Amino acid sequence: MKAMIVYSTKAGKTEKVAKAMGEQLGITPVNVIYKPIVSDIDVLFVGSGIYYGTVSEEIQLFLDTLRVDAAKKIVLFSTSQIGKDVLVELREELLDKGFAVSNKSFHCKGKFIYFNFGHPNAKDLRNAADFVKEITNG
Repeated sequence: MKAMIVYSTKAGKTEKVAKAMGEQLGITPVNVIYKPIVSDIDVLFVGSGIYYGTVSEEIQLFLDTLRVDAAKKIVLFSTSQIGKDVLVELREELLDKGFAVSNKSFHCKGKFIYFNFGHPNAKDLRNAADFVKEITNG
């Protein structure tokens, strides 16, 4: 199975989660600022911090330009001070465009100003690794 992880990060929290996922899969995550080429991917993990209730502009642009046939399935993950409701909205948007999107997603707390100090922590990163293992049946 061919997997790929792309992410956007501002403060490094989503990058930490992406790297934990990548270690589990034996692959190196790619920040979307490097404009990754996605082709013939079985599972594409897409991660973003949540900013003012939405995914990053970089992830939105990446998804807006992604070909529907580039990946067989998209799996979303995020970090934020708030909940993961935005992933539900993004999932619906991607489904409407014709993408196959997993109904499972991963979210963990991320530090924001005075909230959630120490997150993502070691437990969050283990949970992220376990999540990709479950998704990929590995």
